[in-house]
Amino acid sequence: MYDQFHGQLNQVLTGAVFQDLTSENELVKYRALWVYGQCSRVPMEDDHRLEVGKLLFQLMNDENTAVKITASPSLYKNLRNNSMREAFKSELPSILEAYLGLMDTIDNEELIAGLEEVVSLYGDCIGPYAIELCWKIVENFNKITGKEQEEEEHGTMGMATSELVVTIRSFINSCKGDPETLLQLEPGIFPVVVRSLSADGCECLDEAMDCITATLNFTQSVTERMWTLFPHLIKISNCWGPEDEEGGYAFDYFTSMEDYFRSLIKYGRDGMLTKKIGTDPVMILLIKGIIKILQLIKEKDVNINAYICIVIVETLLLEFPGKLDQLLPAFIKILCTELSNKEITKEFRLHTLTLVAHCFIYNCTLALGALADLKVLVPVCQNFFSYL
Repeated sequence: MYDQFHGQLNQVLTGAVFQDLTSENELVKYRALWVYGQCSRVPMEDDHRLEVGKLLFQLMNDENTAVKITASPSLYKNLRNNSMREAFKSELPSILEAYLGLMDTIDNEELIAGLEEVVSLYGDCIGPYAIELCWKIVENFNKITGKEQEEEEHGTMGMATSELVVTIRSFINSCKGDPETLLQLEPGIFPVVVRSLSADGCECLDEAMDCITATLNFTQSVTERMWTLFPHLIKISNCWGPEDEEGGYAFDYFTSMEDYFRSLIKYGRDGMLTKKIGTDPVMILLIKGIIKILQLIKEKDVNINAYICIVIVETLLLEFPGKLDQLLPAFIKILCTELSNKEITKEFRLHTLTLVAHCFIYNCTLALGALADLKVLVPVCQNFFSYL
């Protein structure tokens, strides 16, 4: 039945709709483009699909704006077909240029989504064009966010900017086997990430964190530029440090930051051991941030998995065996201060004790000594026994 239906549909496409793509009537062309976009998964003869693809590409340069915008999704939807995608591989530079040219003159989410789709479809071939394309995307991002700030009272970033950040993520993914190119992309990506981590940019925060984490994982390194994000992320997720109205606004997005912190621990080993923010070593700042987040989870009763906090600390202790001996007593002191608070909930007490247990796993002798020096060994043990 499906074969019969597809056969009849193909007759309509080849006999009527195809010729409408070359009509002088803009509305007729628009309708034909829409139909071919909707029928992109319908089996067609390769020769016919190729001819359609050529016309779709040509119509991206049509004089009519509606026709150009409609040609964009129709083209990338048909490029999902393996034979057509292979046939148009040699035209990739021209296709990318066409999308970027339209984006320079038209602010449209469909165009941005189309470029992102093309980058994903030709991921292995994007490398040579990645740097130039990424800078073009950054220019469009800055242009759109600038307009949004003028038009909206609070400058909240919209769907178009979110799509641009997703497109940047696709560029990063296409260069995952080329760390040098990724490091060249970083100066362009970084301002976009910082903007997305602002109070006005939280709609793009998940995508921005994907960009950051992917860059860390694919380059397996942490540049000085990436290190500057660390205190900012701690600040916006939990208001650690001097209180001001700019902090804490991304608390609900902390789950999106988990992979960043874990990648930072894994690939920024030297920095984790030597860097300081103010007077605190980076690791202690991270620990303080984790404790503050656990407190906020308790106070606000929000739907954030406290287990993420425990996993981050566990990663820290596992990645640095024997390297945290000097910092462990300070960490245990922070935990014991929380345990001494009689008003904390049973759930929060359990999370805190879990972190203490990880300290014992790291170095039992050192952990016992720290508890003894703080004169809290017996109370902490009693806390453990209360859960048996």
